[in-house]
Amino acid sequence: LDLSPYADEIPEIRDQYSSDMYLPMEFYQDGKLLRNARFPRENDPAYPQYEDGFTRNTGTEVLETYKREDLPRGYDGGLRATIRMADDVLERARHYSGATTEHLYMFAYLTQEWRDQTFRVFDFDLEKGTFLIDGPTVNGTARPNSRYYFFNLPEEITNPGDCYVDRENRVLYFYPYIDPAQSELLITVQEQPMFALEDVEDVSFENICFNYTRGSAITAERVTGLT
Repeated sequence: LDLSPYADEIPEIRDQYSSDMYLPMEFYQDGKLLRNARFPRENDPAYPQYEDGFTRNTGTEVLETYKREDLPRGYDGGLRATIRMADDVLERARHYSGATTEHLYMFAYLTQEWRDQTFRVFDFDLEKGTFLIDGPTVNGTARPNSRYYFFNLPEEITNPGDCYVDRENRVLYFYPYIDPAQSELLITVQEQPMFALEDVEDVSFENICFNYTRGSAITAERVTGLT
């Protein structure tokens, strides 16, 4: 699907450097969200060992830790670390193109089991079976055997609802849930609030469903009696 009529540019994926005002563009087919293609995925019969949709690294090497004033709010430091992939993940990754590995991301519980982050992946090395992450972290450093999955993978569009966005060319690739000719495809482009209330009283909303927006549904400043 050509996205150029709907947006001059596609927002980048939220990573460790994204601002607090990140407004992603999302895609829905008949009300069902299209998911960014990933590996591993939940309940993939080909990889029963990853039933929960996560693999685990087989080793980490912290190359550098640092503190900088320019780190985003909420981060207490940063690191550069090499992450080693499990053998079956490495074998799967051999099918990815060079363009894919240059725009690869990982969602991970890298520093703590309860604290998730998204990282841009660098220096994806199939010979060594490793990749590099570099950026802000919270609550510690890179742990061995931590959970993660890769995403932003066009090669992993293999199931209904999978999608990938070519941001440079503004094209959406997806595996439809149902025949696109018999369904409605919705794209979230609204960045401003649907309702911006200011200096008003006694405002009520009833039987309204706020969907498909990139920004807030309602903002309120100096408002009383809002229900």
